[in-house]
Amino acid sequence: MKRDIFLVVNTNVLFSFFGKSTKTRELVFLLSGRLISPEFAIEELIKHRSEVLRKVKIRDEEFEKLISVLRRHVIFVGEDFYSEFIPLAFEISPDPDDADFVALALKTGAPLWSNDVRLKSIKEITVLNTGDVIKLVNV
Repeated sequence: MKRDIFLVVNTNVLFSFFGKSTKTRELVFLLSGRLISPEFAIEELIKHRSEVLRKVKIRDEEFEKLISVLRRHVIFVGEDFYSEFIPLAFEISPDPDDADFVALALKTGAPLWSNDVRLKSIKEITVLNTGDVIKLVNV
């Protein structure tokens, strides 16, 4: 595996972390400390807690444990870290909901790990889906 990998992680990837024995979870552990995401991504997960519990069939206690695990493996940053890139991100992102992730990718120069195919149209950043990340780390 390449040691210089650093990725911005989209909420749709973080949602996948909650599935039992997922490749996403394995990748998050493997790339621990080299993943970054806006702090509001955690807030989004918590906001959609009931949907996560229902879809992946876990209990509330397991959800809380997994949120804590995510916080240990992913660096979550406040908007002030990447705020200067938000105007450009709104211009180039096909979905305004993804502007923070795009801005963070612009700020860090890191690829954005997202399974949203619409984001692949952004020319200013590299967007990788989970399959791309698997190939990148050779797992």
